[in-house]
Amino acid sequence: MQLLPLTFDCVSKKYGQRTVLDELSFTVNRGEFLSIVGNSGIGKSTIIRLLLRIEKPTNGMISYSSYHGDSGLNIESLDKNSLQQYRRSIGVVFQDCKLIPGKTVFENVAFVLEACGFPDHAVVADTKAALEKIGILHLQDHQPNQLSGGEAQRVALARAIAHKPQLILADEPTGHLDRDNAAIVLKNLLTINMDGTAVILFTHNEPLTKMAGQRVINL
Repeated sequence: MQLLPLTFDCVSKKYGQRTVLDELSFTVNRGEFLSIVGNSGIGKSTIIRLLLRIEKPTNGMISYSSYHGDSGLNIESLDKNSLQQYRRSIGVVFQDCKLIPGKTVFENVAFVLEACGFPDHAVVADTKAALEKIGILHLQDHQPNQLSGGEAQRVALARAIAHKPQLILADEPTGHLDRDNAAIVLKNLLTINMDGTAVILFTHNEPLTKMAGQRVINL
C-alpha cells in the first residue's frame, strides 16, 4: 500500500454543537517532516484519531495515494482488511509511552511485530534494528520501571518504527521531558525522517518546532 501523499480536504469535526476542526486542509508528502502546533484542547488529538480512522470527519475528506494514479482513496471507504493495511502503514508515539509492565524493552518493541503477524526471525531482527537505530539496544533487557522518562519515550519510538511504517504520528512525545531529553527524542525523529519516513509532530511546544526547522501548521 502506498500511503503518501495523505490529504485532509476541508475537514471539519464537531462534537455536538462544538466545532473542534473547521475546514482544515493540508497534505503530508513522502519523506516530509511536518509539525502541527497548538495548545491543549485545540484539536491535535482529534487529527490523530481522524488519521487513524478511529473517528470520521463531520464534513470533508481524508484520502491517501494509490498505485492507480487516481486522485486519492477516501479512508472512510476502506473495508476491514484495507483499513488494517492502512493502519499498519502508520506508527504512533504517545506522550505517556504506553509501555507494557512486566515485559522487557525488547519484548515491548517485539509485541507490535508479533501482533502484525511477522515471522519469528523477522521479529528478532527488526526489533534489534529498531532499538539500534534509536540508540537503546543496550537497554533491551530492562523493564519499563527501570527506565528514565527519556529512555521510556525512546522505547516507544523504537516500537513505532519497528514495522517500518511510511508515516510516524508523534503525539506530544516530549511533553513530559526536560530540555535535554526532548532534544534527544527530536533528534531521533529527525534521523527517522532523513531515512525516508514521513513524520507529523503534534506539540504545544513552538520552540521545539523551530529546532526541527521544518514546515509548521499552527492550529
